[in-house]
Amino acid sequence: MSNIKKLDLIMREIGPRFELKRVYRHDNEHWSLFISDDRETFVELLDSKNTLYLSTDIQLPQHLRVDKNELQQDAEKIHLLNQFYMTLMGFNSLWEKTGGFSFGLINNMKIELSLPIIAFELSLQEFGNKIIAFDKQAKHWITLCNDFGLNNSKVRSELSLDTLINHNYLLKV
Repeated sequence: MSNIKKLDLIMREIGPRFELKRVYRHDNEHWSLFISDDRETFVELLDSKNTLYLSTDIQLPQHLRVDKNELQQDAEKIHLLNQFYMTLMGFNSLWEKTGGFSFGLINNMKIELSLPIIAFELSLQEFGNKIIAFDKQAKHWITLCNDFGLNNSKVRSELSLDTLINHNYLLKV
């Protein structure tokens, strides 16, 4: 059986088995999953690498967005955004401890959380567990993004690299 057929079968079964809100097939290599809220998780098959690529967009809250017209006007906001991006890059450097989670910058309003997984060595249960762990990681980061820099010392301490290493923000899957 081809990888595409295996994955199609898994994707048909994953929704009911893990109580996903919706599974939508775009084509043979792209799906959208709606796991626990209205946020979309994309699944892309990289067949040549036998890998699935999970990703979801995370909107940056208004207080972390910088308009290009503000670049010279709001040094404090630029500093906060720089701290935030440094935190994300620090998280990316811990990819071995997270099982491969990483962030990418889409634009000044969105970041992307992603996770590559070897697709066809997994059972339906293992694949479902990875999807649920991915969703949990995304929820953690959505909360942290929304609270980052709002004079919240708990969030600042949770985003130190030491805390990331020793805390559940490194949910290895």
